[in-house]
Amino acid sequence: MISLFHGDPTSSTPRLVHYAFNCRSMDELDTWKAHLERKGVAIRGPTAHPGFGAVSIYFEDPWGYRLEITNWLPDFDTVRKL
Repeated sequence: MISLFHGDPTSSTPRLVHYAFNCRSMDELDTWKAHLERKGVAIRGPTAHPGFGAVSIYFEDPWGYRLEITNWLPDFDTVRKL
């Protein structure tokens, strides 16, 4: 799943302008995080989203576009237990 957020990537907050990719599990999210870190990419997160069951990592592509990889969990209580 890919979510696209509309706006100007050079003048908006990361929440409003970025591309988001879904992954299937926390293990897959950890695999992506480790892969990106091995490539020297600065990562923010993992971050739990208050109010709903999602955990994300954030980073930028070489052109400065903000990217997100998210794992959707059943609910926020599940996220809090991680």
